[in-house]
Amino acid sequence: MRKTKTPFSRISFYFFMTFMLVTLFILTSCQSKPNTENSDSKEPASNQISADKASGTSEEATVTSQEVTLTISAAASMTEALSEIKTLYETKFLGNTLLLNFASSGSLEQQIEQGADVDVFLSASPKYTNLLKEKSLIIDDSLVNLLKNEIVLVTHLNSPLNALEFDALDTADYDKIGIGQPESVPAGQYAEEILTTLGIKDAVYTHAVFAKDVKEVLTWVETDNADLGIVYSTDAANSKSVKILSNAPADSHKTIIYPAVVIKETKHIAEATEFLNFLSEQDTMNVFLKYGFLSAQ
Repeated sequence: MRKTKTPFSRISFYFFMTFMLVTLFILTSCQSKPNTENSDSKEPASNQISADKASGTSEEATVTSQEVTLTISAAASMTEALSEIKTLYETKFLGNTLLLNFASSGSLEQQIEQGADVDVFLSASPKYTNLLKEKSLIIDDSLVNLLKNEIVLVTHLNSPLNALEFDALDTADYDKIGIGQPESVPAGQYAEEILTTLGIKDAVYTHAVFAKDVKEVLTWVETDNADLGIVYSTDAANSKSVKILSNAPADSHKTIIYPAVVIKETKHIAEATEFLNFLSEQDTMNVFLKYGFLSAQ
């Protein structure tokens, strides 16, 4: 019997099917293998920053996990220094913002007592942080004595007067002397203490005009609306329109301390505490020193 030959078209079909199966197998195998070209791809940005900081090879700013705005109530005499420190802080702690509220320490204490939304309080006197402590409105463990300051007597830069001691204020020839309101302004309280210690308070008060904060006293002298003013040395040092006539005698008043504290009602206790720590860091303290403050630590 003669064999029947397979038609050429059937052979071609079998060959084609075999080729397709082999090709499909090869493609499937290639896709299942790891892509070595992409195995060194970069980590997410947040992980990369953490790795850099851990290795100590980068001084990148700290990236916060969430954006936080801290409200800082501070004595008016800290205006220039804290305004610069705000930039320093927001550069280091990306995503965080400082909202600065300046006024006399007494006014700020009253605001906090009345429920103002404040995270950190920086006072020009322990009197006001102590008042808040008595009312259980601060986190006691956070209280720190941050800075020191001095009291000086100033006049306008163009005044012919170049020197005048505090103990001569009762006999000196002048019309008005600017003093912070003693009831609410620490600089005014220190001035009152100095004048009382020197025994000349009543005589000087006949010439006194009382300001809502120490910056207002400085402005009066700068604009010739007061002949003399009792202010902090930091205020005088940062004004181009006044000159210092004398420093208050060291034994005439208590040491001028600026305490800082976290307010108990803060919604950002971790960030507020971190901010207090930041204020004590050397770079930050250098800004305070630049504006004439002294470290209390």
